[in-house]
Formats: sequence, structure tokens, C-alpha cells
Amino acid sequence: MAEKQEKVFTEEEVAKHNSPDDLWLVVHDKVYDCTSFMDEHPGGDQVLIDLAGQDGTVDFEKVGHSDDAWDMMKPLLIGSLKVDPAKRAEKEKERKANEEARAKRLSQAQGGDSPLQKLLVPVLLILAALVLAYYNNSGSE
Repeated sequence: MAEKQEKVFTEEEVAKHNSPDDLWLVVHDKVYDCTSFMDEHPGGDQVLIDLAGQDGTVDFEKVGHSDDAWDMMKPLLIGSLKVDPAKRAEKEKERKANEEARAKRLSQAQGGDSPLQKLLVPVLLILAALVLAYYNNSGSE
């Protein structure tokens, strides 16, 4: 028995399926027909409508979908996206830049080394040394 070959779609083909009555979505270069899933989507149908006919990978990953979500997507899979290698490299570069920016924001939000902190620590150490020196000198008189 011959193995079923996966259908390959272009971005232009996917973009035509951008309405609630005919809704395709790309996640990690896989094409999903989400038309029948709209009423079942736990996040509501508007999320899908907003991304209809587009690559929703970034939004999908931001939410942090569970393994159950991936299982729910399996029957919706209709093929893969034909990606130009240059575009893929550009997307990967953009993804890495976004991830680095996100990590930096997260680090700063969790008390990472902000410019103020980098300045504040040495200033406090100098002040502590001056206070100690003052009290040591005033006690010996």
C-alpha cells in the first residue's frame, strides 16, 4: 500500500481561506482547516477568526497550549506550508530576536540587571564605606 503523500500549500493558497465559513490556519508550517473547530475552540472563535488565513505560530506559542491542544489539532491537519528557504531563515531570525527581547523583558521584570541597579550597587557600597570610615575616625578621637 502506498503511503499517503502530504498536501503542500503556498501562503497565497492559505490566505484565501480567511473567513469563519472557510478558515485555515498555519502553526509550525503545518496547515489546519479550523472551520469545523470554531465552536469548540476553548479560547473562543474570535481568536481563530483574527488569524484566519495566516501563520498563527507565534500566537499559538504565546498561549502555551497543552498536549491536549495538539491532540485536538491532529484531525484538522490538511497539509504543510511550502516555505521559501530565504523566508524561513528570515522568520527564524525574527523568532530568535523576539525570544531574546522577551527573555530580556522577563529578566528585567524579575529584577534583572537594569541600568539603575548597575549604578545603585556601587554607590551604596561607597556610601557604606564612607559611613564606616566616618564612624571609625570619630570613635578614635
